[in-house]
Amino acid sequence: LQPPGAGAPRVQARLMFRQCCCHSRIDAITPSEAAAAHAACLDQLNAHARTFDVQLRRSKSCKSVGLFLESQEPSPYIHIQGIEEGQSVVGRYNRKAPPGAEVRAGDYIVAVDGRTDLDEMKQLLEKGVLDVTINRPRLMDVAVPKNGRPLGLAMAFSPEAASLAIKNIETDGAVAIAGADVLVGDRIVAVDGVAGTAQEMLAALKSATVPQLRISRCD
Repeated sequence: LQPPGAGAPRVQARLMFRQCCCHSRIDAITPSEAAAAHAACLDQLNAHARTFDVQLRRSKSCKSVGLFLESQEPSPYIHIQGIEEGQSVVGRYNRKAPPGAEVRAGDYIVAVDGRTDLDEMKQLLEKGVLDVTINRPRLMDVAVPKNGRPLGLAMAFSPEAASLAIKNIETDGAVAIAGADVLVGDRIVAVDGVAGTAQEMLAALKSATVPQLRISRCD
């Protein structure tokens, strides 16, 4: 026989699962299963909230879009490295945008006029009127103990870049061995809390024994 109240946590967990995920099952689940389901639902909601559409319109008096962009394969997205506020198209949009819907440095362009092919998006960005889908990145700090090993990251960057795009993760490198939450397509935007040029971040990665990576992820 169970003591009074022994079954309550499982009933409460089941209700949490159904309320959070609108799940039709009525099987009892454990509190840990309910917490995991709740976290997954929040991730989905946050991902939805981080993606929004903006319309950017050039005019005779405002021809510059005002976006400094970079893109490196294998990431299918365009990274907004910087923004020219001033009298640019984006600057004009940002001054009128609702709070939280501004286009910011560090955001990703994931579609232009509904197209998601990288080359097509770059071409379409030259148009006069743009319907652009923006993704606000997820930022994470990840510490990687090197323990005498190289990080095991193949990275790409342009000379003027302020981030390092991760192209490959070697299985015998420090990142993979530590099980760090780093994926191909992520970008390193700071090392040990300091942002800078790509070359400065590379130097910091080389010298640190336990570098803390600020990871930018588009998802």
